[in-house]
Amino acid sequence: MFRALLLAWLLVLAGCSSVLPGDPPAAPGDETPAEAPGTLAPGVTEGGVNSLVLAQAHNDALNATSYTVSRTHTDLYLDDRTYRDRQSFVGRYGADGAYLLTYGNPDPTPEVPHDRYELYADGETVVVGGFSEGRAPVVVPALDADGAPLDPADGRYEPLGVQELHFILGAVAITDIRALGPDDAGYERYELSATRFLKPGEVAEGESVWADTLTNLTFTAVVDERGIVHAYDYSYDAVVFDRPLRITESVRVTAIGETDVERPRWLRPGRMRRLAAAQSSSSAWMNRLAGSRRSSRPGRCFTL
Repeated sequence: MFRALLLAWLLVLAGCSSVLPGDPPAAPGDETPAEAPGTLAPGVTEGGVNSLVLAQAHNDALNATSYTVSRTHTDLYLDDRTYRDRQSFVGRYGADGAYLLTYGNPDPTPEVPHDRYELYADGETVVVGGFSEGRAPVVVPALDADGAPLDPADGRYEPLGVQELHFILGAVAITDIRALGPDDAGYERYELSATRFLKPGEVAEGESVWADTLTNLTFTAVVDERGIVHAYDYSYDAVVFDRPLRITESVRVTAIGETDVERPRWLRPGRMRRLAAAQSSSSAWMNRLAGSRRSSRPGRCFTL
């Protein structure tokens, strides 16, 4: 399952969704004013959460600065404690548009052989590297579905993009909002909690589990008064093919305004220029990796 997500940016798939497949439009009436009575943060009032307003505020606040996002996800079978899916991701985003994305791949296959992939963009060119202990690294230009150089905007995966965060927060019934006090910078923080799904069918479709088996949800998120979602954690149980499964995920946003995106050590000066000129030679490798894409859940980024 991870292989599709790992390489989605190479194929310019439709936007990734952190909880649900695809990016459906906002529902009518979803765009309510951010500054309602009792507003604690954009989209967050004492009475509840407007997920679209909060997601937009989060991204607006981070667009002009640098930051780091880390994300881990596991699908653990409870009967024999084996994994259906294990994933990790760290994204470092610069205020100048540069980024370095690191995808962990703990279960390599012949089609996706490396246990770590990195995607680096300097604002103009995107390069991908595959790395494994004891194996020679592979570094090639990132290509789109037509074999052309990948646009940096299309390769930029955001675990907490507007649509991703909108679906995460909109899929659960947030019933508890608790003040945590100010952070070190003086911004008031709030914890959002949920124990029930609002959209179990769509969540189940995104995870390829049975909708009527979703139980034991715990969800918490921390947001500050600016609308920046600094963290979320969730866990819930499900059943797939009569096997009990526990699905967990954690995301953290750190180093806001303090993230430096430097050229990785594996990319020597001048190599990006040469790789861009040699883009056609990497088409076969990219196509082979792309062959493992999940067709049933395009753009699903819920389980990184």
